[in-house]
Amino acid sequence: MSEQQLPEGWQMVKFGDIAKHISKRVEPSETDLEVYVGLEHLDPDSLKIKRHGVPSDVAGQKLLVKKGQIIFGKRRAYQRKVAVADWDCICSAHAMVLEANPEKVIPEFLPFVMQSDVFMKRAVEISEGSLSPTIKWKVLSNQLFAIPDIRNQQKLLSTLNSLEHTIARAYEAEQSSLNLFQRIIDKLTTFDRIEDLPAAYKRVRLKEIGKTNSALLSNKTKKDSILEYIDISSVSFPGKVNPPQEYTFAEAPSRARRILNEGDIVVSTVRPNHRASFYVSDELKGKIASTGFSIIATDKEYSDFAYFFTLSKQFSHSLTNLAVGTSFPAVTDADVLSQRIVLPPKNELKKQVETLKKLESNYRQCHSRLRSVINLKSNYLNTLLGAK
Repeated sequence: MSEQQLPEGWQMVKFGDIAKHISKRVEPSETDLEVYVGLEHLDPDSLKIKRHGVPSDVAGQKLLVKKGQIIFGKRRAYQRKVAVADWDCICSAHAMVLEANPEKVIPEFLPFVMQSDVFMKRAVEISEGSLSPTIKWKVLSNQLFAIPDIRNQQKLLSTLNSLEHTIARAYEAEQSSLNLFQRIIDKLTTFDRIEDLPAAYKRVRLKEIGKTNSALLSNKTKKDSILEYIDISSVSFPGKVNPPQEYTFAEAPSRARRILNEGDIVVSTVRPNHRASFYVSDELKGKIASTGFSIIATDKEYSDFAYFFTLSKQFSHSLTNLAVGTSFPAVTDADVLSQRIVLPPKNELKKQVETLKKLESNYRQCHSRLRSVINLKSNYLNTLLGAK
């Protein structure tokens, strides 16, 4: 876009004119700083760093970050990881550390520019490499972007900061609802000591109330049949399943052969610490799951309660400790079925399931509100910076 096409008060600038690249190296073993931020600690489309490690977690040179500077994931830019440091820290060398040039851009405005679709699309386009595409500062610094002048940036910041504040409050509400949901799951489905069990409660293994569902898709299926396939990477805690991917039978991964039935409980047997469990609802029945899952068919009266048990911390910790392997630690179907669940008497079971469902619904409503505000901010940014 040329300067002549821009509205009054807007300008085309090179990214290197509004941002400075900071590249100060630090040995983790030699720093007094207490915080390490890796790319795994950054959430897509979130300027807030919500978790972190410590320097002793890592080896090899890292980057020095000062409070207020921007950490941008230069590797796999499609993950959209941009955040502002709340403290002096060190970060992954797979990131860029940037700070604003205050003569050209208000420092608080620059991170919003970098969150826009127009910036992220360009970042992906200029990334180099196939397995781990990475951005070079020299290339990024020469990219042209349209931004408002300082006076207009100040006006826009008021709205953007209000949206950030609303997102922060929605995130707190979501986390509070999730923490309550988790506490009640753990309280109702697990007990540390068998002597703490109330009267009429019993502790049994999953195999006593269910079995592995190993129904396989027939090899006689037509090659052009469309399969809707659920992989482990499409499942996130607690029990969220992204839309299945479509394959023809001929093109589907060879491991995509297990049929889901309504009421099944599906548990990841690969990297169980990721807690990729979900319940097969009516809309998911008939879909195909990878053999990286253990699929449990329980007695119908226990299916909902058993599903919530698979979301408990005890269930996750136990399977994680049983997992074998380094790159892809895994457990077996037998390991899953050997887990012990606490069952209430039948006159209490329905009441407890209803309580857990209400808490789950409350969490999902809070999560939906958070996503709505994030989408509102994204749409505002993209209308603002992408339509100029």
